[in-house]
Amino acid sequence: MILTVVLLFVVLPLAAYAIVWAVISVAAGRRWGTRGRVITAAIFIPGIFVVVIAPFWWATMTSEDDYGAPPIGRIALPSSAQITASGSDCASGGCWAAVSLSPSEGASREQMMRDLEKTERCTAGSLFDPRAVCWEHAPGSTAHDLIARYQRPW
Repeated sequence: MILTVVLLFVVLPLAAYAIVWAVISVAAGRRWGTRGRVITAAIFIPGIFVVVIAPFWWATMTSEDDYGAPPIGRIALPSSAQITASGSDCASGGCWAAVSLSPSEGASREQMMRDLEKTERCTAGSLFDPRAVCWEHAPGSTAHDLIARYQRPW
């Protein structure tokens, strides 16, 4: 919530000011020295970042799809495991992706389970989708059934 307030009331107005200032300066034909170029770059580059990246980030973090199931490709799995079945389910707590695993060719079930225990349970988000994808063993099922959910960074 705090990040949203800072983005809306501090960063976006500063970025808009920087862009308007740069456009007006260029239109007025001002000659810039080194100091002017450095100041413009210091304001303009973050301004472009905010104008280009922030809308995607904002849409991801505030969308109603927050409880959507993550894509199967974002689940961190060891090389000894392969997905044999997948699907998604929803309930009152949100949605999750469900996957069933089997050992990949040349790996045993025990090897797959050992590798799963060593694997990170959460994969970090990206610049465009900062939500992490975390997996856990599905409750009440075999040890090689997993569920994955989105987890916000705060």
